[in-house]
Amino acid sequence: MWLYCSLVLLFFFLYRKHRSFQQRMDYLQNLRTRTTYTIPPNIMREEYTTHKATHEVFDVIIIGSDIGSLSTAACLSKFGKRVLVLEKGSVVDGYFPNIADYECETPVHYGVDIQNNQFLNSITNTPIVWEPRNQPTTTTTQIHLGKLQFSFSTSTKASIRNLCVVFPKEESVITQYFDLIERVSNFTYFLKFKVLHYGWLRKLATLIWCREYYYYASRTTYEVLLEFTDNERLIAALCSQFVDLGLPPHKSSFFAHACSVSQDSDSLFPLGGSRCIVNSLLETIYRYGGRVLVNQGVKKILVTHTETSGVCMENRDQILAPTVISGVGFTTTFQNLLPSKVLLHKTVTETLLGISPQESYIGIYLSLSGNPHSHRLPTYNICDWGSCKLKKLAEELEYRPIQSSAVGSLTFPCTRDSSWDKRHPNKSNAVLISPVSPPLFKRWKNLKKERHRALFGDFTTELGNSLIVDLLLKHYPDLKSHLEYATIEPLIPEHTSSLENSPTRFTTNHLTPYTPYRGLYITGQDLDRSGFLGHLKGSILCCSAVLGYGNLRNFMVGSDLLQDLTQLCIIKSV
Repeated sequence: MWLYCSLVLLFFFLYRKHRSFQQRMDYLQNLRTRTTYTIPPNIMREEYTTHKATHEVFDVIIIGSDIGSLSTAACLSKFGKRVLVLEKGSVVDGYFPNIADYECETPVHYGVDIQNNQFLNSITNTPIVWEPRNQPTTTTTQIHLGKLQFSFSTSTKASIRNLCVVFPKEESVITQYFDLIERVSNFTYFLKFKVLHYGWLRKLATLIWCREYYYYASRTTYEVLLEFTDNERLIAALCSQFVDLGLPPHKSSFFAHACSVSQDSDSLFPLGGSRCIVNSLLETIYRYGGRVLVNQGVKKILVTHTETSGVCMENRDQILAPTVISGVGFTTTFQNLLPSKVLLHKTVTETLLGISPQESYIGIYLSLSGNPHSHRLPTYNICDWGSCKLKKLAEELEYRPIQSSAVGSLTFPCTRDSSWDKRHPNKSNAVLISPVSPPLFKRWKNLKKERHRALFGDFTTELGNSLIVDLLLKHYPDLKSHLEYATIEPLIPEHTSSLENSPTRFTTNHLTPYTPYRGLYITGQDLDRSGFLGHLKGSILCCSAVLGYGNLRNFMVGSDLLQDLTQLCIIKSV
């Protein structure tokens, strides 16, 4: 009896594999006859027009154009979907604000596994060249906690040695901490199970395979570290990069903290800046018949009782498509783009009430005259918090940011790209990031998400000036005479598309690609974790849901999006 059942299951598995292979071959055969759009000269700024958006039939509409949206669009394009991406801003979103035509990246960290990332390599049209930090002792972040100074390195062993110099009696605790970081950051089953369409199956799978994950994800970083030590100075040192999470250790999930630390330990940077990643994804979308249009926002998503039919633009154009994907975040999607009745849905209400949007930030992007080498700018980040009492600092940042002894993070992206000098001779850039209280940014609440440029002499915002003086000029006073342009970008909940990295976010079963409406999906970092890798993994979950990988049959036979995507690329190249 068991042998008979095994043979039946084997036959069913091989049949499914053969059928999937045949479907891919049929798709590639049909793809040769499809017409594609001519790639526009400025691929990041193709203006929206009614004719461009409505004269073609699109299979998928994606709202927003950040990394999560673009990677989702590129992946679905590879599977034969004609995709339309709609961006409200004047340029395709991403990690590259512009100041006076100079690039000014945000301080992005790419984990060492990004170089061989199967998903990214399969969806980019042009291969991305990564520049590693070759020396194992290279500093990634320099920490200033009052009089306490140390650094994190590309090597975990080097970071342990650096911390042991400052805390010689805590070597065993520090070693145990980094061992736990490596173990917890590899807990991926919970996130993978989100692709399952059936809620009961997700709950069953997580109960069986994710018990240890729940233990650490449901607790704050501070709670877990108290199990190792009661040395508050050491805890502050281990959590000193909390600006990457947007939450202090008393509020952040330890799983999010572990992923952030693990990702920062061995970092790479793309040759040509992160702009080259966006360009390559755009080329894939256009190559397979898609479009990415800017300067027109989506006003609402068109839905009936249970299905999605398309979107309505701010200029009242209606664009129809059987599938709509939102890349602007869970909160924005359900509160601003859908009818209010959807808020009565249990899973939506529980999620919106249980998880807050990401904390607010102030970001200052600076353009500097002079070569990075002549200024002796570092390749590492600088985090200056002024004190070891992180809880007190977090309260000061929330209520008294101008008077606070805490400052923020400073980085010079121009030093990480060997091609920078060729593209921008005798120029440099810098980025300053600091978390602040949301009420401070009420003046920007009704403004569009844009990057504003101003002469440094006219840059009179008190908070911005304070951050420049207390962070940039404190560490590099000689740069004062080289400041050319400065722009301030308030990253407030109304403008961000991410939920806070709290324990609730990483333990709820409701943050999935699926919505109460058939044909409407969510993509981006809300599905996984914050950051570049979180966007990519959220895209994998969304594409898997759209393409039907989340049903019980595919789960049983082991169908996998990444394997099929890789085979598509291999077949096409033959």
